[in-house]
Amino acid sequence: MTGLFTMVFGTALVSALGLLLLAVLAAPLVALWRWRGAWRLGAAVALAAWAVKIALVVRDVAADPTSHNLWPLELAMFALGPGLWLLILWIARAVTGAGRGAAPSPGAAAGRGPSELGPYVESSDPKQIR
Repeated sequence: MTGLFTMVFGTALVSALGLLLLAVLAAPLVALWRWRGAWRLGAAVALAAWAVKIALVVRDVAADPTSHNLWPLELAMFALGPGLWLLILWIARAVTGAGRGAAPSPGAAAGRGPSELGPYVESSDPKQIR
């Protein structure tokens, strides 16, 4: 019974760590796609770190196939850096309110209200359209 428990627990643990690693790999891509401005640059930093690490592992393995025998564990340990960076960015976005709320109206940038926008005001009432 102990061998079966160890096998099931080990398989579940390795599977969970693999899924966590995939999530940390996908997080910079999702953030890069959804975030705007300086937030996108922050996500690009995490993605660049992953790209450099993976390129270094591939280069080293091409030169010496025995140099990274435990590369999945190496990538899992490396995931802490970009993962924590994205977590800090996500918390900062939540605290500052970035990415929340509706887009500003077209006249907001010019300091005009909706009534000053002319015939391009969206309304379901045809009497309000000039």
